[in-house]
Parts: sequence; C-alpha cells; structure tokens
Amino acid sequence: MRRSMMKKDAYALFMQDMYPLVVAKYGRDDRVAIREKWNNYVDALNKDGEVTDKQAYNWSNPFLK
Repeated sequence: MRRSMMKKDAYALFMQDMYPLVVAKYGRDDRVAIREKWNNYVDALNKDGEVTDKQAYNWSNPFLK
C-alpha cells in the first residue's frame, strides 16, 4: 500500500512549484486565483493518487486568510 502525501508536503511543493507561477501571472493581490490554484492542485494530487479522497475533501485552503 502506497503512503499518501501529507498536507505540509503538498503545501511545500505548491509554494515551490505553483505559487511563483500564479503570482507571476496574476500578482500577489489576486487571492481568488491563488485559492483556486490550490484547490486545483489538491484535486490533481487526488486524481493522481497522491492524496486520498478523505484528505482532498477535508484539507482546508491555506490561502483563505
């Protein structure tokens, strides 16, 4: 059985790989774009089997602040 990725690991990878792209395209002030990209990222991790359904449904969005 394969181990699922933890949220802290997913967040770290998102901040390393995806966040800079979103900020470059939309800017730091477009919080809606950043939140949407996080949701899409978690969905993709779920579809790829990196996180379970339960994780994908229960992880809060860290960019809601």
